[in-house]
Amino acid sequence: MAKSNKVAATPAVNDGRVSYRVMDGVERVNGTKVASKTVSLTPAEALYDLALGRIEQVPAIAAAQEVAADGRD
Repeated sequence: MAKSNKVAATPAVNDGRVSYRVMDGVERVNGTKVASKTVSLTPAEALYDLALGRIEQVPAIAAAQEVAADGRD
């Protein structure tokens, strides 16, 4: 029987990662060179860099939409 080339769909795993914005001038976050202005880390991975002010949590899309709909900043 020939092997199928179809890739089985795998469900996304929620490993608790959160998006964080990298502050200007920061080259490394969690010991890894930064390739973009946002990184995805677990809360434990982000703790050190958060304490040093190297990153800040990006608000969730739903929270940002609620603020925009409410008219408050």
